Amino acid sequence: MLKALPNIGKPAKYEKCLELLRKIFAKKGKEGKAIIWSYYVKNINQLSKFLTDNGIENEKLYGATPMDDNDDRYSSVKSRSQIIDDFHSDKCPYRVIIANPQAVGESISLHKACHNAIYMDRDFSAAIFIQSKDRIHRYGLKKKVNYYFLLSKDTVDETIHARLEAKEKRMLDLIDKEEIPLLRLDELEKTDFDEDVKAILRDYDKKRAK
Repeated sequence: MLKALPNIGKPAKYEKCLELLRKIFAKKGKEGKAIIWSYYVKNINQLSKFLTDNGIENEKLYGATPMDDNDDRYSSVKSRSQIIDDFHSDKCPYRVIIANPQAVGESISLHKACHNAIYMDRDFSAAIFIQSKDRIHRYGLKKKVNYYFLLSKDTVDETIHARLEAKEKRMLDLIDKEEIPLLRLDELEKTDFDEDVKAILRDYDKKRAK
């Protein structure tokens, strides 16, 4: 029986995430592991508890996860390096990590351990989003990697998804065409904020008109 969290019931995203994980776990090796990205600490903790309650062991990588194995204050808690090292092992007891891309997106490399990423929620930052995608992918990697985006219908999820797709395409096109694209990328980031706000306002007007 699917177990719910107190006070919040059984969110559709959590149920879908659980369904996806069970399909992923049917495979072996790297194809049978996943990293779940969530941008909000509350969501990370709630999802971790939800998965544990439904029989899926997991670990969390976010701001509260200790950096150093030798820090006595966290002697009973796994450090980031220990979690990542364990995850690379075929004997690892957990096959899913829940991580915050703002806190650990650039500091972990999982392309040798995992080929699946599930996005529970995101913000408008294209740079952070692209960095998180690269955690399970490297140039020349022959194996297919899978990205799953869980979007709630008629919510800001859809707006963010559309904006990130447009930004990613524009950034990649620019990198392909320009010899030194860094200055142009900085200019794009400065103008993107206004476009993000406009996208939210357009969606708000559409909902009011219904």
